[in-house]
Amino acid sequence: MKKILTTTALVATMAAGAASAQQHWNLQSTYPGSLPQLGALGIRIAEQITAITGGEIEVTFQNPGGVVPALEVFDAVGSGAVEAGWSTPGYWAGRVPALQLLAAVPFGPRASEYLAWLKFGGGQEFLEELYEPHNIHSVICAVIAPEASGWFRNEIHSVEDLRGLTMRFFGLGAKVMERMGVSTQLLAGGDIFPALELAPSTPPNSRCRQST
Repeated sequence: MKKILTTTALVATMAAGAASAQQHWNLQSTYPGSLPQLGALGIRIAEQITAITGGEIEVTFQNPGGVVPALEVFDAVGSGAVEAGWSTPGYWAGRVPALQLLAAVPFGPRASEYLAWLKFGGGQEFLEELYEPHNIHSVICAVIAPEASGWFRNEIHSVEDLRGLTMRFFGLGAKVMERMGVSTQLLAGGDIFPALELAPSTPPNSRCRQST
């Protein structure tokens, strides 16, 4: 199953005219900084914002739980508890269902097509419209290519092998898997491997976790 993951910086709405005094922002991530691509990119963004503002806005990357848990980032940014967040729109389907169209769309567009829609097809405006009522401004900072598979405890040979499994999934992809008899759950990226380790031993094809 192809999935698009958009990595988005959620920036708290600021009053017109930035304050002249130096500001310190916490960038609360849903991904650990040790995670290749997603976590490392969050660290780079924090460093680059600090650099291009000449230090007027000093941004500190926070690992999940540094200020708030990973899956509380949306509410923390919207309420002003943290100044910015590093995440994916797909995590917030429970808050804004339409955000599922912005990440991990099964058999969705390629990264190049997705970026073309954002820049020239009204995608960015749609994104801003979805976030604005929650006091959040969203900026797409990266897009990774579609993912084609997952990690499973046992080999999957047919659709029937999926029935009754427990799978880590989110967004529209999770809804597709649920239609095929899978029980899905949302876990933050950093919680996937520990969950796999702690899962009890079970008969073949009775349990799996899928990573995005």
